[in-house]
Amino acid sequence: MSLEQSIPSEHFFQQQKGKLTAALISYFGPKLADDIEDIIQDTFLAALKSWPTNPPNSHEGWLVAVAKNKAINLLRKKNRLEQLTVDQVASDLEARLEAKEAEDSQLHLLLTFMDYDWSTRKVLIMSLKVIGGFDGRSISKALLIKRDTVFKTYQRAIKELETIPDRHGKLELTDQRLNTIHKVIYLLFNEGFQALPENLDRSIDLCHLAFYLGKILRKRSLANSDTYALLALMYFHMSRHDSRKDGTGDMLLLSEQDRKLWDSEMIQEGFKLLQQSIGGQRLSTYHLEAGIASLHCSSPSFEKTNWKRILWYYDRLALLSASPIVRLNQLIARYFHGDRHELFTDLLQLGEDNLMQTYHLFHSFVGKIKEEQDDIQGAVSSYQTAIQLTHSVVEQSFLRRKIENLLVS
Repeated sequence: MSLEQSIPSEHFFQQQKGKLTAALISYFGPKLADDIEDIIQDTFLAALKSWPTNPPNSHEGWLVAVAKNKAINLLRKKNRLEQLTVDQVASDLEARLEAKEAEDSQLHLLLTFMDYDWSTRKVLIMSLKVIGGFDGRSISKALLIKRDTVFKTYQRAIKELETIPDRHGKLELTDQRLNTIHKVIYLLFNEGFQALPENLDRSIDLCHLAFYLGKILRKRSLANSDTYALLALMYFHMSRHDSRKDGTGDMLLLSEQDRKLWDSEMIQEGFKLLQQSIGGQRLSTYHLEAGIASLHCSSPSFEKTNWKRILWYYDRLALLSASPIVRLNQLIARYFHGDRHELFTDLLQLGEDNLMQTYHLFHSFVGKIKEEQDDIQGAVSSYQTAIQLTHSVVEQSFLRRKIENLLVS
């Protein structure tokens, strides 16, 4: 067996990390979240050291066995095995890591976080950190809050877990909790979808995790109309996942993508799910965003996109969400619809928002408008600001090419 065969891909380790984390935390309790993260990291490092010379028959089985033993050793050190024998813990963990138990563990962990008297923000931060493996910057970007706020909230949650009694018994899934689970799935998918073309493995891992959690809700008959609308939205977006970069890995805009590469089966599934979402008491943001995505997926070309209908969706989305990002997208839809009267004035007014001042896509759009106004200096300045604000090397490269084209034309 070659070295490449003996060590699975990073994608494999990311998948196993989510499964092991949720299973161990749901068994031992969230108060050991930090310790369990260290256990899994140590387990992976041990695998990378052992497998090249001593490859196991089952990589997944090896990880489970080593993580289990490390967890038991941790409990011994913390004197938490007084009521459970080592054999009982080992047996229970093996059952928890079996297919169905492992399948439910991530959903169970989400509900556990919601069972504490925590704000939705704190639940989201813990969920994205523990289940999605988000770092502080990713959580800050996803929730539109400062990174320092993320760090302080996470540290407070960890300290609180040390004093919260362990909870046992069945966890109730209320409508409010289901809404929070939807938010977690939405944020996981968004982060994954935006990670391409920068990091293909990370993109696939997070998108698959989002689909996985959504499908668990359907499988356990816990889904409502919002669940179906959210899944429809994800299918529509995922249908063009592989067409968002060219052969050299550079980013392609929606207008530049080859629509023949879009996955027609995923688009069909998206429409089926969107149809199933109809019948609820209200239209959620997921319904409206899925409606927008469906119009993009059903249009034969970018030029033939029904921007009038898309603007209609954004107008209603703006009534449900106060997010300045929704407002920005509403202005972009106005631009492509051809309704450009006082558009730049409205855009500058939106730019007074603190979030927009640090949002690279806002400055990219300002640059595009200035470019069309033949304000080359202003366009270059806006694009340079966008470069400074994005952490994506791919987006930085894309914006630099726009600047180069402006300066040579």
